[in-house]
Amino acid sequence: MAEGIILAAGRATRAKTNKLMLTVDNRPLICHATASMRPIVSKIIVVTGHYDESIREALQYETDVTCVKNTDYEKGMFASVKRGVFESSDDFFILPGDCPFVSVETFKALLKGAGAIRVPITSTHRRGHPIYMNQSLKRLLLESSEDDSLKAFRNRIGFTEVLVDDDAILDDIDTIKTYKNILTRYERNG
Repeated sequence: MAEGIILAAGRATRAKTNKLMLTVDNRPLICHATASMRPIVSKIIVVTGHYDESIREALQYETDVTCVKNTDYEKGMFASVKRGVFESSDDFFILPGDCPFVSVETFKALLKGAGAIRVPITSTHRRGHPIYMNQSLKRLLLESSEDDSLKAFRNRIGFTEVLVDDDAILDDIDTIKTYKNILTRYERNG
């Protein structure tokens, strides 16, 4: 069974608030992110940073979640990816915390796919999250340059696209406006 890494370290400067504490059904988005992958993974690692305390507080009763702080979160998302991957001991998913409503079926499809790196894709050929990686890539990823990115690493190694019927893989809650749009969609599909 794979593990899950959720990236939750950034400042959320475009949202001008801790966007992972925005709520849907009276639960913070970070809790929706953990819930979306829980049925599929053996362990969930949440990489915190700027909002470490509030994220830990929101997840304090989720006993299957381990929070690890990325003290280098200012260096960008790839530093958080590396921090989470360092803690992994099996194949893993990497999910941005602001992509909280990925379906269980998407995780299952990625698990069943082939290739060391697997990326979900919609029928309109748009790639999304989460990304799945085989544990055999851990050392290579951890040894990558600080100037690297997850996308560049993925492209350099090569990846398999896995077709899914899940527009939530495209979610990217960067602003209050996108949060409200996703909230409307969520309530409509409820």
